Amino acid sequence: MGFGISNKEHIDKLKDYVDGVIVGSAIVSVVEESNGCTKVLENFVKELCF
Repeated sequence: MGFGISNKEHIDKLKDYVDGVIVGSAIVSVVEESNGCTKVLENFVKELCF
């Protein structure tokens, strides 16, 4: 599932119905807003997964 998925709330609503989600644009936004800081990106991804 993709298109418009950008936070854990979206994932939580879909997780029982899909095998996976794509958060491409959300990740690009985090990279741009953090000037490429990998720690910020790591924290964002962890929030989505756990």
